[in-house]
Amino acid sequence: MNYKRKSSFVSYLVVIIFLFISLFFINPKNIFAESENLILRSLFLKDDPTAKMIISGQIINYDIRTLSYFAPFDTTTFAYRFISALRMLGYTGNFNIGNKAVTLLNIFEKNNGFVQSPFITKQILITLDNQLALIESKDSELIKIFPIYKYYSIAPLNEPTKEHVVALYSNIFKKLPTHLVIWSEKEFLYFLMFELPNYIKSEVITDDKTICDLTIWKQMGDRCKIQSNQVYGYSDDFSATTLIIHEYAHYLDNNLSSKTPGTSKGIIDTNDFFSISYDISDVKINNDNWKFYTLKRPNNINNEFLSTYAQGWQLTFDSSYRTAFEDFAESFAMYVTQGKVFRILADKNTVLKQKYDWLKQNVFKGTEYLTGVDNAIMLIKNNPYHTIQPTVTTGVYNIEEFSEAVPGFVWNYNFDTLPTGILSINPSSTTIYSGDKVTLSYTTHSNALSKKLYLSCPTGIKAMWGIIKDICNTWLTLDNKSTSIDLIVTNLTSITKNIVPNFYEYLPENPNFAQGVSTQITVRSISQPQNATSSTNLTISIWQAVSEWFKLK
Repeated sequence: MNYKRKSSFVSYLVVIIFLFISLFFINPKNIFAESENLILRSLFLKDDPTAKMIISGQIINYDIRTLSYFAPFDTTTFAYRFISALRMLGYTGNFNIGNKAVTLLNIFEKNNGFVQSPFITKQILITLDNQLALIESKDSELIKIFPIYKYYSIAPLNEPTKEHVVALYSNIFKKLPTHLVIWSEKEFLYFLMFELPNYIKSEVITDDKTICDLTIWKQMGDRCKIQSNQVYGYSDDFSATTLIIHEYAHYLDNNLSSKTPGTSKGIIDTNDFFSISYDISDVKINNDNWKFYTLKRPNNINNEFLSTYAQGWQLTFDSSYRTAFEDFAESFAMYVTQGKVFRILADKNTVLKQKYDWLKQNVFKGTEYLTGVDNAIMLIKNNPYHTIQPTVTTGVYNIEEFSEAVPGFVWNYNFDTLPTGILSINPSSTTIYSGDKVTLSYTTHSNALSKKLYLSCPTGIKAMWGIIKDICNTWLTLDNKSTSIDLIVTNLTSITKNIVPNFYEYLPENPNFAQGVSTQITVRSISQPQNATSSTNLTISIWQAVSEWFKLK
């Protein structure tokens, strides 16, 4: 017994000595460094001295109010760097009240389950860092495909990174229809040279192609010159994106830009679009060669434009004449960034519907976007801190306000599009004879999750699918790959009867509801003589234009 106790004691002693020796020879600084590298993952934060001090616990609460309440803002502070990190996550900085930095921090805290305060803690920084690392990973893929990445300058101190800015451009142009963008160095350099010339360092692009984004990098002045580390505001990614798309619309507009071989410059003839609101036969030209037109319905100006800015520039010596190109650019940008909102407005306004439909048909070739906030218009009008513009019904000056007036708006960088295809069932309103085969053909939207058929039949009708299965008055789940079903329909009565095929699809945006279309098939009885011109193999294929939403139980 004593021997066992002694052996156990010796074993414990050996373990303790081993641990002591291990700790003695391991450098505590190395332990801390390894832990630190594991915690700080993002390239944007991992080498920042203040971030390291917060993570290590040397700073318990960093007060973001070190960034001044009023402009100018000191870009040399960690508070500014933290705000730049939030901007890279889609947080928008267009706020009308309170300290902008505190507002952004509080929204981040709320979205991630933290108590709202003006202090950056270790856990808040770790959460931000992890999210930022994911964004950097996505950015790294986007920059690989952008032809002019190599020309962008390094970002100024504490501003969003060069990689993030380039990824923003890449993401925008990748989501436009391919017929609107030639993916080449020439295309993007020409776009910047003609629409955002001050973003390029040299006035002669063949001399120096260095590019600086003056919208996101507020420390930059014209031609890539650092003007000050004190800035009077900061732009968010969503506003910058809307600006880029707006300016690209000008680049496409043949009324502003002449065609250049090998580019998309001036490829859109906008005269018909201009004609929706303007009388383009009544034109005046100023010294800059800008065209100004009179409005067709000047008393209806409040209802024909998506924003105040869309109403255009007035001619200096005759304010009844306005430019039309801002209407096209704002409508183009709205179509891409606020697709859902644009459609809501168009449903209630015939002129805006004309503009939406023109863009859909002539510019975007049927592509439609699922962007924007559905209830944005109501939120804008009910927001006491939003300055309603009395000259436009929607109450916005620029179209980005449709999203940024929404409290706590965080952009997700998505440009999802409506699915292609159409929901239909064929044939339409046809007549067959008892015992005939009928082929029901159907189409769905490309993103349909599933599809079902319900064949509503009166007494005396049988619809055989295959050899033995009567599918009358039952739900039939259809194979997602199939596009038709063959039925043998029998009318066992002495009178003509109608059956109603109801075809439904489930879509991702409302997976518990189904969108449906119906048709009608008249089935003559077996005792009725057949018309000599009838056919047992129906080939009618007429699109059904009417659909409604049904909740299936």
